[in-house]
Amino acid sequence: RPSRFCFTSFQEGNEEAEQTNGNQIKELEQKNKDIGIHTEHSLFLENTDNLKAELKKTKADLWKQKVKVNILTKKLERLEAKENKHSKIVRTLHDSLEGEIRVNCDGIEVYKFQSNQL
Repeated sequence: RPSRFCFTSFQEGNEEAEQTNGNQIKELEQKNKDIGIHTEHSLFLENTDNLKAELKKTKADLWKQKVKVNILTKKLERLEAKENKHSKIVRTLHDSLEGEIRVNCDGIEVYKFQSNQL
């Protein structure tokens, strides 16, 4: 019967070793899982920071474009005002060739005469 005791204790020792190995494997798997989760979270945070920086840059670019559009809009309005003024002057000169007309152009009275009177 001593051989049975040896076999039983060997078998028990083997089971303990397997259980210890199983526990170590589970611990390693959990550590790897934790590391993986930590790594994914770190990558997520890094990606979030990159996206925030990109959004900030995009907002700055859009602001610059908005400022440029406002400047160009004001320039266009000034040019349109000048064009309207010049058109009025051209119409006035054109009308002056057709007969005597008194026109008030920006507070200045202009007298026009028929072209045969010039």
